[in-house]
Amino acid sequence: MTLSTVETCIPIPPCHQGEDPVALIQEWMHRASELGYRGIVVDLTGWPMDGRFQACLQEARAENITMDVFTRATIAVPDRSQVKRAFRNIRKKLGVDFIALTSPDESTLNYAAKDTRIDIIHLGHLREFEAFTDGVASLAGQSGIFVELPFYMLLHVPSRHRSRILRGFNKVMHACASNHARVLVSSWPRSPVDLKNAWQKQVTLSELLDASRQACRTIVVDNPRELVEP
Repeated sequence: MTLSTVETCIPIPPCHQGEDPVALIQEWMHRASELGYRGIVVDLTGWPMDGRFQACLQEARAENITMDVFTRATIAVPDRSQVKRAFRNIRKKLGVDFIALTSPDESTLNYAAKDTRIDIIHLGHLREFEAFTDGVASLAGQSGIFVELPFYMLLHVPSRHRSRILRGFNKVMHACASNHARVLVSSWPRSPVDLKNAWQKQVTLSELLDASRQACRTIVVDNPRELVEP
């Protein structure tokens, strides 16, 4: 399988009563297709562990949208003592392709960066940026684990936090570049209109952060492809 561009996180929450989950999935697939994506990774955190999403996805695909759909779950772990229990057979229980971990605790991130059950370390808050160190980046690089930053933080962050967010992004990206750890900047859109194409993400990253156009292209095009094409 060869994909042109892949969006590595679209969080689709379980539908409320009266909503049509198939129509919701189709709406996201249409939007991603319009933006040039040929693959998406849907975050299923919050969905029941009963295969319901997969059944809805199969029905949504009947419309013949050209889109490869992968699934993931993002697990929040407050400290290292809860890692083993949180990840016991988690992939099988949820039926997902990828597992991401998020934690504000440095020792937990160090542990996660060595755990081959984990595919992605997700950093979505300032405390998590602070907990991320060169040591975590080095272990992630050695283990082949991806480090993820949410693109929505650059678009929707309150102005009073903007400089701290940019410093956090730069810190993580520099640590990963120095330790050969692959970075993902996933959209994490709150609605279909928030989803941006790869070119928009690349330009925004290169304008706001201390990174070259080529480095940004690697982050938004090459690394997502490597996630789904190991």
